[in-house]
Amino acid sequence: MSSNFYLNGDSDSASAGADVEDMISALKVMLVVKDGTVLKTDIPAPVTSGQITTFVTEFPIEIEDHLLRQLPNGMVEDFIVSDPGYHSEIAGAIPPTYQIKVREVERPLRHRKPSLPIFTAPTPE
Repeated sequence: MSSNFYLNGDSDSASAGADVEDMISALKVMLVVKDGTVLKTDIPAPVTSGQITTFVTEFPIEIEDHLLRQLPNGMVEDFIVSDPGYHSEIAGAIPPTYQIKVREVERPLRHRKPSLPIFTAPTPE
């Protein structure tokens, strides 16, 4: 029997919560520091509009570092850190986190309209 998870949080199985946790842990990014060194790979971190969040905090993240995410189609998204957003543990209930503010690196080719070949007809003589 499969379980379904709905956006409102309802599910048809007790295992739905575990399924969601598995999906989130499958979302991984790579940290590349300013000098191009890969500092950490396979960081579980959901990516939302303008923010990447992770509970993995044993490494420093600085402004202008890059977080890379490989998409299923093979493309790689590149995000530049604008604010590391480190948050300390809260009363033992919430572990320390990075709530990283990012902006996606623009890819000129992604936004450029494909060019069409230009054909010139011969002029009659």
